[in-house]
Amino acid sequence: MYQKYLKTIVNSQTGYASFVITLITIIVVSLIVVAFATDSRLGQKNSLANVLSTQAYYAAESGINDAYAIIQHDVSSGGTISSTGGQCAQSPSPYISSTPNSSSLYNNGQIGYNCLIVNTAPNSLNYQDVIPGQGEVIKLNSANSHRIKKLIVSWQYYSSAGSSSPNFLSCPSSFSLPPLSPPSFSSSNCSASVLQLDIVSKNSLLATSSASASTVFLEPITAGGVYSTPPLPPNTVKTYGVNCSVTNKPYACKVAIALSNNHKTFYLHLQTFYMPSSINISAQSSSGQLIPLSDAQVLIDSTGYASGQLKRLEERVCYGNYCGNYAPVGAIQSNNCINKHFGVYPGASTTPSSSC
Repeated sequence: MYQKYLKTIVNSQTGYASFVITLITIIVVSLIVVAFATDSRLGQKNSLANVLSTQAYYAAESGINDAYAIIQHDVSSGGTISSTGGQCAQSPSPYISSTPNSSSLYNNGQIGYNCLIVNTAPNSLNYQDVIPGQGEVIKLNSANSHRIKKLIVSWQYYSSAGSSSPNFLSCPSSFSLPPLSPPSFSSSNCSASVLQLDIVSKNSLLATSSASASTVFLEPITAGGVYSTPPLPPNTVKTYGVNCSVTNKPYACKVAIALSNNHKTFYLHLQTFYMPSSINISAQSSSGQLIPLSDAQVLIDSTGYASGQLKRLEERVCYGNYCGNYAPVGAIQSNNCINKHFGVYPGASTTPSSSC
């Protein structure tokens, strides 16, 4: 009887062990299924987020294209462009063209752009691809009552792919302008060009004794260098080594050029040497306040959305008399006529000729 009882207990324990093993197997399989399901759902969410992000990006681009088209229409028809005011991150304010009978650029659907800001006087001017051998004429015009006392210039190498990987460890360690030959500078793997700024503090770029014109050369170096220059005297040529660092914003090389004459309008003839450059220029008043600059660029700020996904883009549109006006190296740009005197030798004529 006793042995039969033990046999019953043993059989009972064997069944219990099978139950435990089966239960553990079910739990493990369930966890694997849940993990696969969770991973699948995350993959679907990420895929959907990528699709929506792309749609929001293209919606923001559509806003920029629409604003650009209306700006071009306003300019060609002789209209004026007005800033919309506000900021996309705070108070959405769709841009409305100054042209009569034009509609507000706004889309109430599931995909569109819900904020489009146009600023005709941004606090800085940005040029993404300034090519060596071409001069670019820039008008710096104060949009308020403040006079321009200081120019903030920031730059670095521009890649044709739209990105740059600064490596300033190989830039010149001391201040010394290299020969104007690309291998002598670019072979050092310095990711910033040398800049030349011809600064004219006059209502035109006419090279006369009454105009305060100065030239500044800016060279990237890795040791020493200036961040803020002494006041720049008129009708002089100065060369400065600028200390570059990857921590500088918006670009790695940055310098503040103090001006001895403070006017509301300046003209720059900008050139870059050795390699293409991205260049940002802003202006400050005597109190250090950023000055909005008009008659040079229009800033378009567009925010696109797609089912909760947002994408914000900014675009600069050239605007003004010097839009797209590239001047050859050494050329003179002027708003006024220039008297000329031509002579052919032998037997040169002494009679001046004039274009005025």
